Amino acid sequence: MPQLKTVHYCLSYPLVLTRHCANKCGYCSYPHSEKRTLPSKKSLLAVIRQAIALGAVQVELIAGEGLDSIYAVSKNLRYFGYASFIDYLHDLLGYVECTNSNHPLFSLVNVGNLGFAELERLRPKLCAVQVMLESVDVEVQSSDAHRDAPCKVPERRLETILQCGRLAIPVATGCMLGIGESEASQVEALEIIAQVHQRYGHIQSFEIQTFWPQPGTLMANHPAPSVDDLLTMIVMARDLLPMDIPIIVKAQEHPAIIKELLQAGVTDFGGISVRREDETDPSFWKATIERARIACEEQGYQLHSRLPLHPAYYQHQYYPSGYPGRLEQAHQYHRTPHPQALQAQHP
Repeated sequence: MPQLKTVHYCLSYPLVLTRHCANKCGYCSYPHSEKRTLPSKKSLLAVIRQAIALGAVQVELIAGEGLDSIYAVSKNLRYFGYASFIDYLHDLLGYVECTNSNHPLFSLVNVGNLGFAELERLRPKLCAVQVMLESVDVEVQSSDAHRDAPCKVPERRLETILQCGRLAIPVATGCMLGIGESEASQVEALEIIAQVHQRYGHIQSFEIQTFWPQPGTLMANHPAPSVDDLLTMIVMARDLLPMDIPIIVKAQEHPAIIKELLQAGVTDFGGISVRREDETDPSFWKATIERARIACEEQGYQLHSRLPLHPAYYQHQYYPSGYPGRLEQAHQYHRTPHPQALQAQHP
């Protein structure tokens, strides 16, 4: 099997817009979290400035699902003058798109299922979308994991992924490992994504997320998958998915096994967060990149920073508002191999 000689990561600023959600996944802490209101324009612009100051390339816009049906959220939206969450998100994407060309910032939208009309509304300012397939296992849908999560029905997830393909929107997708799925359903999920990519060519990455027990949730006592489980899933994904789909496992979540991840077939370490809750000290994420760099060198790889849009999608059809101007400027700015790129971003 041919080896890819470049491994990527993306410096990311995760922004949770709201923890309100129509789903109550058995492994998620959102239902037990403080439900803050949506940030105002002033707050959002401050966040964007902070993300740039910290060296982020990507702002990951995160929110729960079914927000227009939640009274507290719809009331908040009306206060800001919006008829829907999509209208709010549309303006937020515009704020990100207007960032200074000296340090362009890009968005990754991670808000769950979106319909064709919603995606079409966002398309002019949309860089990339993350929609996790998570699992296609029928048993998982009736278990603690997804019993109370109507938006996590595989058919609904897959429909959003397909709609993105019809609109040529690059999608980051993947599965959740360790929530009760069978090996056969893991294979089925990988085969489905491979078929979708063969049809539309828009699956820009496949991420394997690992279940971690969260205190206070239904699955707080459910065992986490082992390292062997994770490595086996990586090998399976590499064997079943097309070679042009990078396999992502976040190095920041598995710093002790970065070498093993590479050996199993990981070709992207995903978003490396430049902030942790309210902490902005860069030492914690720089340490992750340094460990990744050393492991890559030992395995014969080069480590490169990337944009939320993977290099294969630097084309007008996939990012019409950013190509060629913004995208080309950002590509020039961020493509210097590590560690020079890191030094340039943080003199």
